[in-house]
Amino acid sequence: MHRRELLKYSILMGSLNLLNCSKAIKKEVLIIGSGKLNNKWVLSAINSTGHTLYQKKLPKRAHHISKNKNNSHGLVIARRPGNYARLFDSKTGQTIKEINAPNNHFFFGHSCFSKNNIIISCGDQTSLGKLAIYDLALNFEYFIELNNYGPHQIELINNNQIAVAVGGLQTIERKILNMEDFKSELIIVDVSINTIINRYKLANSKLSIRHLHTHNSKVIVAAQLPDRDTLFENLNTALIYELKDNQLKAIIHPNWNTFKQYIASISFDDTHLIATSPKGHTLGIWSISDNAILFDTQLSFVDVAGITQFQNTAFWSTGLGYSSSKYNDVIITSKQEIHWDNHWNTFYV
Repeated sequence: MHRRELLKYSILMGSLNLLNCSKAIKKEVLIIGSGKLNNKWVLSAINSTGHTLYQKKLPKRAHHISKNKNNSHGLVIARRPGNYARLFDSKTGQTIKEINAPNNHFFFGHSCFSKNNIIISCGDQTSLGKLAIYDLALNFEYFIELNNYGPHQIELINNNQIAVAVGGLQTIERKILNMEDFKSELIIVDVSINTIINRYKLANSKLSIRHLHTHNSKVIVAAQLPDRDTLFENLNTALIYELKDNQLKAIIHPNWNTFKQYIASISFDDTHLIATSPKGHTLGIWSISDNAILFDTQLSFVDVAGITQFQNTAFWSTGLGYSSSKYNDVIITSKQEIHWDNHWNTFYV
């Protein structure tokens, strides 16, 4: 089906419920993200049909939602220049505990749960990066120094190791100070010994690694070109890379320019990799088989950003308040009263 026809078809389907999807998914699925509702920031949960289950007011803009795989707890994190984190019950959205960032530090919008701790990416007022380590009750314990600027998304690789996407950009009040010589990298940290064990850089030093995803000990990162004053339409620069054979290897796409040099979210499981670009109004899908990642298809959705997957079903969101899902190659779209932020996560209750 032509992309325009597919987009038109998905919008026309917007009023339908995902009846087939609901029957296929045995567990209750909660898709949780943050966003803006009537000029106020909220934490919001929907089910697999797109029905809103709850919305809870937040102090300021939030970004990513991380989850504790051992219980129903989630953590919603402020996006810089915010400084709060909220531990909540994913079933109800009720707050369990709220904390502020350590003195003179900002949270950078991402966190993850390890076996014994909660880890939050943060930085001081110059953007010098650190990992703030908390116990599971959200009591601050200590910092792990990253010795680089602008850490962003972090994900657990296994029980002891985490992957950290470090953008490398030093900013003060959102102004970039080191555009000409920033050093972006993927950092692997062993939190059991509080030690950086590996650093990986991209061959293209103009790219800033901002987002990543992990699954079954595999790591895939997404980058962007942060220089907003330069046109890159003809560069066709790869934006997604797999950590393989101890290096970051580019993933193939026939026309990277359609992503407008920006990836908002990525997600992958055993069968598919999905990436979104709100600037390019584009969602890309790759098939994964026999250790190969091959470009599959591309869809158009205005301001598409959040992405998550569950049992062969992909769910994605837009800044216009739409959520969509792909189940058995049928795309169904529904409307919520919220303008979603960049990230989603899936909880099973």
